[in-house]
Amino acid sequence: MIEDIILKLKGINGISTKTAEKILFDLISNDKLDDLTEVIAMINSDLSLCDKCFFVRENKKCIFCDANDRNNSKLCVVATIADGFRISKSKYDGLIHVLGGEIDLRKNILPDSLDFNSLISRVNNFKEVILAFNYTIEGEVTSNYIIKRLSTKKIKVTKLAKGMPVGNVLDYVDETTLNDAFKNRK
Repeated sequence: MIEDIILKLKGINGISTKTAEKILFDLISNDKLDDLTEVIAMINSDLSLCDKCFFVRENKKCIFCDANDRNNSKLCVVATIADGFRISKSKYDGLIHVLGGEIDLRKNILPDSLDFNSLISRVNNFKEVILAFNYTIEGEVTSNYIIKRLSTKKIKVTKLAKGMPVGNVLDYVDETTLNDAFKNRK
């Protein structure tokens, strides 16, 4: 049974076998199961995915799509919800689209594996599409794929400025660097 629980915890992105073991044994030995149960109940009742931008809705409201003070002419495309959360903490004032990952040939994540069609169908409503992918090979491949798909449309496509460290992921970029990257995009 312990091995089954560890295997299920390992199924969560970013959790290794050692981390899964630590989580399980900490939950058991420190009587934190009630806290975890409460967190899971909150997630089940209060959080869902926005069917328009694929970011998180909190109490059925998307902080991007349902906000009246957002600039509806800009769309920032990110790979993950975590990246979208990071963007939400910056001074970016436009809308967002969560792609659900990046093209990664080594992991067999091909363009058909990601929902580019929902992105392509949304972009006609925007003057600018900002690509905010990680500065990794996968992020560059994904950006180039989107640029090629949007080349026939009369939409300005920009990428975050390369002031962000190469090889870094959005999750580890501080707000000031992220704000500068938006400001200096080209």
